[in-house]
Amino acid sequence: MQVIETEKAASSDFSYIGLIALAAIGFVVYSKKSGGQASKSAADDYVAASGATGVEKYLDKIGANKTGVAKYLEKQTATPSTGVAKYMAKQIVKDREAAAARATGVEKYLRDKG
Repeated sequence: MQVIETEKAASSDFSYIGLIALAAIGFVVYSKKSGGQASKSAADDYVAASGATGVEKYLDKIGANKTGVAKYLEKQTATPSTGVAKYMAKQIVKDREAAAARATGVEKYLRDKG
């Protein structure tokens, strides 16, 4: 009886070793199929390459994320005209007109011919 019990113990040891080896091989094969990643989170599927979700892109497109000040500044011209800028523009026009009036006959002839 001692021999039978020894053989049962030896065969159960081989069974455990076989199961562990099979599990290790399965793990290696599974990790190669998944590209080395055990799992991928669901949030990664929804995030675009730019890092924004579809909802964030939609809100940006309709302008819901912008403050009132940001919307106001977008509507303004790139270079608003101040009173000083308008005055300087008028002075430049007046200076050109005055220079044209003081021109001699030769200057007028050359300007019209060229």
